[in-house]
Amino acid sequence: MPNILHEFYILTKGMEYLIVIVYLFVFISFWRFLTYREKD
Repeated sequence: MPNILHEFYILTKGMEYLIVIVYLFVFISFWRFLTYREKD
């Protein structure tokens, strides 16, 4: 069982960077959507 948890921890560590990129992409898209609404 500890071995499975260790592998899961490594997988989460590797996906952390990808999750941050996706979060930033969604945040930027939402911010551009708000600024576009304000102009219109």
